[in-house]
Amino acid sequence: MAATFNGARRILRFAMESGEAEQIGLARSFIVTLPTGRYKSVRRRPFPDDVARALRRPAEQ
Repeated sequence: MAATFNGARRILRFAMESGEAEQIGLARSFIVTLPTGRYKSVRRRPFPDDVARALRRPAEQ
């Protein structure tokens, strides 16, 4: 969803800056109020799976 909003904003901003939005009657207020897409940060694993398993069960080594 975030990529969709960001892409739409990019296209509409270009249309506004080039004058095409005005030619087709698209209001500037609509373009500037389009929300930004915010990417959720993906939590990364600090260790590879085999290291994480070894750290979780040190007695089984």
